[in-house]
Amino acid sequence: MKATTTTLSGVRDSGTVTSRGENISPLPDGVTVWDVTTHVDERGTVCEMFDSRWNWHPAPLVFAYTFSLRPGMIKGWGMHQFHEDRYFILFGELLLVLYDDRPSSPTNGLVAKVAMSEYRRQLINIPAGVWHANQNIGSKDVVVVNFPTAPYNHAQQTNSGCRLIRTKFHTSSTILGADEGQPPHTHSQPRRYGGVRHSVCNGANGDRLGTIHCW
Repeated sequence: MKATTTTLSGVRDSGTVTSRGENISPLPDGVTVWDVTTHVDERGTVCEMFDSRWNWHPAPLVFAYTFSLRPGMIKGWGMHQFHEDRYFILFGELLLVLYDDRPSSPTNGLVAKVAMSEYRRQLINIPAGVWHANQNIGSKDVVVVNFPTAPYNHAQQTNSGCRLIRTKFHTSSTILGADEGQPPHTHSQPRRYGGVRHSVCNGANGDRLGTIHCW
């Protein structure tokens, strides 16, 4: 029997990092990333999380809290109208998806994905007006420390008649619309999207909360 040979053709993926490992994928205007060094010796590790002397972000440190996500869990979409988030990845692996909904932004309409990991700890800021969602893409709890540019106002109602539902997806699932390059639905009426219904409401501190229902 005569053997046949098939020649396969393909398209080379475009580069996503520089030769120094710096991400070159586009990010919403105003989003910046700061690499943080983890110092290791025979006793253990030390890692500085935030220092104004780095001159990374102009806003002072005024508030800090931590949140976690269990494997496969997703939080989002959410958006702050008057302050920024500043995430520091402490443990685990996180996929942060950003959608720029600011009409005057030069990157309006951009959907970007940023993978964050304890193996390369970083700070990233999320400007006001940028929608964001978080997914744990690892096999253990992800722990993030947030240094928002304004303290949380406990006197206000946490959310205005709408609750942010934390829904467990299969680990092969992706954040709403991210892989298709689609933005979150930013209208007040729920809409179905690939088995997901998404709605928006106002929350505390002028935030807008996205609610995700899956069935």
